[in-house]
Amino acid sequence: MKEKTLLISAATGVLGILYFVYAEMTLYNWIAGTFIQEAGSVNNVLGLFVPSDPGCAIALITVGMLMLGSLYYKLDDAKGVSCIFLGSLLGVALLVIQLLIVIANVASIGVSLFSGEATEYVLFEDVLRPEIVLGVGSMLLFFLSILKVRQITGKQH
Repeated sequence: MKEKTLLISAATGVLGILYFVYAEMTLYNWIAGTFIQEAGSVNNVLGLFVPSDPGCAIALITVGMLMLGSLYYKLDDAKGVSCIFLGSLLGVALLVIQLLIVIANVASIGVSLFSGEATEYVLFEDVLRPEIVLGVGSMLLFFLSILKVRQITGKQH
């Protein structure tokens, strides 16, 4: 059981740090694109497209803080389990929202092509965003956090 908790803590720490790193790069892209046009933007890091969206950065920072907060409070405590539960839940919500955006963009392109307009769309830029790739890890942590919540509350159904 101790090894499982250590594995969850390590995965949570790595994921929390990655959320912070991508949030920082997203903010950098937004500042570079909005205020300092001479500065170059970071488009791809480790194969992921980095957007220039301050709203995305705020969401990524929130998830990262909750993930790292679970390490601070430990997974044996209710605060630590609630941090990992809420952080992974928000990460999964970001994943679902981004997937809905991808579906809407593909549908929009389909309608445009059906009406005879020539359109161009790069699917990889929408699919390889931090919300989707990090959201997959958050989904795994979400299922593990549900087990921890059941363990703490005593409901083992």
